[in-house]
Amino acid sequence: MEGNVPSAVPSKSKPRRKVKKRTTRPNQTLPAKKQFKASPTNDLEMSEKPLPKPEDSPNEQTPEIPEEALQGLINRFGPGISELLGAGSQRGKRNQKVQQLLSDIQAVGDEMRQLQGLMELCDYFNMSMEELLGGFPVDQFVPSLVDLLNYEHNPDIMLLSTRALSYMIESIPKSARSVVHNHAIPIFCNRLMFIQYIDVAEQTLQILAKISKDHSAAVLEAGGLMAVLTYLDFFGMSVQRSSVATAANLCRNVAAQNFELVLSVLPLLTNLLLHSDGKVVESAILCFQRLVKSFHKDPSKIAALAGEGLIDNCIQLLTGAAPAGVIERPGSVLIVLQVICKRQPDNVVGILERGIGPVLKNLLESNDQGSTPTPNSSHILDLLSFVNSVFPELPPNRAPIVVKREQYIIPKQLVDTPPEPTEHEKILRDNFSLFENFAQCVYGAVKETFSMNIDTTIRTQCLSIVLKIIFFIPEDKLIPLLKDMGTSTFVANLLSSNRHSYVATALR
Repeated sequence: MEGNVPSAVPSKSKPRRKVKKRTTRPNQTLPAKKQFKASPTNDLEMSEKPLPKPEDSPNEQTPEIPEEALQGLINRFGPGISELLGAGSQRGKRNQKVQQLLSDIQAVGDEMRQLQGLMELCDYFNMSMEELLGGFPVDQFVPSLVDLLNYEHNPDIMLLSTRALSYMIESIPKSARSVVHNHAIPIFCNRLMFIQYIDVAEQTLQILAKISKDHSAAVLEAGGLMAVLTYLDFFGMSVQRSSVATAANLCRNVAAQNFELVLSVLPLLTNLLLHSDGKVVESAILCFQRLVKSFHKDPSKIAALAGEGLIDNCIQLLTGAAPAGVIERPGSVLIVLQVICKRQPDNVVGILERGIGPVLKNLLESNDQGSTPTPNSSHILDLLSFVNSVFPELPPNRAPIVVKREQYIIPKQLVDTPPEPTEHEKILRDNFSLFENFAQCVYGAVKETFSMNIDTTIRTQCLSIVLKIIFFIPEDKLIPLLKDMGTSTFVANLLSSNRHSYVATALR
């Protein structure tokens, strides 16, 4: 039976394999049909043949890109990328150029190289735009240029170093501070006090004119006022005008401790008022205008300013007797005289004796411009302010109502006991005829100026003058003065005005 029964179990020699997942042992090889076998020939060739280098392979060489293609690629990034790349390149070139120039002017012992460097530096400032000089190393150049100012044996180096500093200040205004801090101002002033080369002196005057705009005190303390005025006649007219304009800059906001520096040049400044050139005269007037403004609180210094013939020369300017003729803006002269009258009343008599009354009358009458404000309002106000300063101040209980910031301020009433007369009032009483003649000259012109102008400040000045004339002139002298002047109509118009200050003045 055993032989007839079919075998249901496979024999042990041929076991059935049930493998759900094919795995490979570490030492097991793949079937022949899926295993890759490299031939011995190929293995030998691969092991002995080196890998080709990129440059050895003709198919893999980097092609040369044309310049036009590069430029096109740059342009695809935007319209400003090429300018940005170019600006960086140009900046680097400029920095190299600047360092080369600095090395040239610092080449001590090689004056030809220094001279060439100075010429190129001047050209560099002339050719460069202001925005390109923002990073210029001023603090490195200025000390070297100041050292070259002392090359007295080589006038060309002195001239070009001065010119380079002048161009630097013009192109980079903040560099003037470095020039001052490196003590160049005393060198410049010494060049003008001991002139050896006229072209060096002219260039020195030009740089002092630029420095004086922002550093006037430093130039003044170094003797700059005397330096720019001492040898004025040696130069041409354009240089003279620039020199006196520089002096006007130095007279701005002068400190009290520097007054002696001004006092030493007062004769020169006073004589310039009689110069034949109108521009020089205007700058000289500006000098005195700024000086009296600086010292208007010190009567002794005002007396010193007026003691060098200043009043005589100012009167000549107002009357047209000066070589330059009648000046265009007499108000600037009257501002100087006004401060003198207020701080030094003794000088009022001298001014009246020189016949200032008819001059002021003509000026006021020529400036009546109708009933609308005009560009000459400030000029008229200067005239009226001077006329007002000739008379003493009114006592507090007689002062007119004034307008400040559109508000009317009424003076406080004091006791009826008369106050002690001021020095100005004593001078008026001792020289009454001079004041009376002056009042007769200006009264009608002042009243007409009031009627022809609507400016509140001008009208207030006019009323103050009229009130002073009526108060200080005695009754017996006042009636002839007011006769045929339309005073009653003038007062009636004030009483009918809608401004309370006018009404109060008319009542007084």
